[in-house]
Amino acid sequence: MPNQRLSFFQPRDLGEVIYFTFKFIGKNFVSFFLIIFLSHLPIALLIYWFVQSFFPIGFLSYFLSLLGISVVEFFIVAFIIGFIVLLVYAYSVGISLNYCLLYENNHSQPPKIFAVVQATFQNYYRIFVTYAVYNLFFFGIYVLDTFLQVLVMRMGLFMYIIWSLLFFVLTIFIDNKLCLMGAVTLKEELSGIQALKKSWELVRGYWWQTFGIRIVIGIATFLIFYFLTIILGLFLKENIWDMVYESWGGLGRGSTIQTMLLFFSLGLFLSYLIFSMLMGTALFAQYGNLTEQKYGTVSLSEKASKIGTQNQEETEDL
Repeated sequence: MPNQRLSFFQPRDLGEVIYFTFKFIGKNFVSFFLIIFLSHLPIALLIYWFVQSFFPIGFLSYFLSLLGISVVEFFIVAFIIGFIVLLVYAYSVGISLNYCLLYENNHSQPPKIFAVVQATFQNYYRIFVTYAVYNLFFFGIYVLDTFLQVLVMRMGLFMYIIWSLLFFVLTIFIDNKLCLMGAVTLKEELSGIQALKKSWELVRGYWWQTFGIRIVIGIATFLIFYFLTIILGLFLKENIWDMVYESWGGLGRGSTIQTMLLFFSLGLFLSYLIFSMLMGTALFAQYGNLTEQKYGTVSLSEKASKIGTQNQEETEDL
């Protein structure tokens, strides 16, 4: 029986996109996961070593302690951290989306790790610019919200709660409209504002479908993380939940805290890799779905063939 091709560019409803996502992951899990794992492992180890070496008291504790020393220094450090996170995240998004794009271009043949990494670095600048513009846009929104909150608080607690809820809904609405910007950047070679505009246009009329896909993937990732903690907990000598309680309560020994840190770092790392696979596949499938429904890119050859057949028939009639 011939191997059925899995194409991203087909019209699908919400359930079909989710089914395609899990079917695609199931069929290509070993190849996809190995590429994601090997391409992320050096960065993860470097970050873990950096945090453990230079922040023995804990990175979060050091970061928050800057508020009591210097607000300016706090924001400088926050900017540097944000920039580094953006660099890493753009690379991570590029790996998962390039796997999907190369798979589509190779007619359902899983790409090699070298091809995926090479394509990621070739397109890295465009991806980075797109996500930088995205983050600057939301940074501006949050700065504006900070000033507006001062005015709203003068109107009372009730108005402050209403405004906070409205702002929360607004940010979710905008974020969902822009969620296809990564796929647009790679497939259409757009970047920055152009990629954000195209994503906004594609999601128009399909907001709830796109949001539903992201919610399902988010729930699936949470469940995977939960089961991963149970599986990893089998290798620990002590009860995992007792260790969590002792660590959070400040009762844990140094070795217990170190074990917990390593445990959750590993769990979060593996969960993020699977999340990256699932979300990257789902969003690229949704991009292909909406592109096909609105522009019919896959059916262009079929339309051209029909037009050619019609012209030939008209010529024969004459």
